[in-house]
Amino acid sequence: MVISDGLERGDCAAMVRATERLSRLGHRLVWWSPLACSPTYRPVTRGMAGLLGYLDHLGGVRDLATALSEVERLPAVTAGPRRAAWRLFPPGVPA
Repeated sequence: MVISDGLERGDCAAMVRATERLSRLGHRLVWWSPLACSPTYRPVTRGMAGLLGYLDHLGGVRDLATALSEVERLPAVTAGPRRAAWRLFPPGVPA
């Protein structure tokens, strides 16, 4: 599980490589960002777009209530297919 502010800076290649490695080594890789709480959020920055294909879930967490909501979703995430986060944000589909 990664909790991130979602505001990568500079060259994101190392972050994408590390995410790919975590995805291979872990059972599931869940990424939480406060930016993803917005219904209009799309992971279009170079970093998020580059690592989305390695994530099993990308969720929005900005406080304890949203964190608990995301925790409640974990059983469905672990029961679903691997690397499925991109399905929540299909390319070319507006918010």
